[in-house]
Amino acid sequence: MKEQLGIVLAACETYGRGSVLDAMRYCEDLELYSANDLRDAADMISGHTLTRLDAEFKRIPLEDERYHVPVQKRDLSVYADVASGSGVPQ
Repeated sequence: MKEQLGIVLAACETYGRGSVLDAMRYCEDLELYSANDLRDAADMISGHTLTRLDAEFKRIPLEDERYHVPVQKRDLSVYADVASGSGVPQ
């Protein structure tokens, strides 16, 4: 509870009371009850996120060999065993 209230207070200080109240209404409409969701909504409403989304994204150059990293391929049954608990060593 203390951490959640700390996040709400920090959001008020960062984004202002009006943005946080608008964010509360937004979260209430979407049934979002986490302080992190409230902070993110206040960030979006206040316009901070919009400026970040407008920034140019730099893509990794696929022709560069150092980005071609081989990965291990496993059968999906391995993940199913782990999820069921049978594949986890004791």
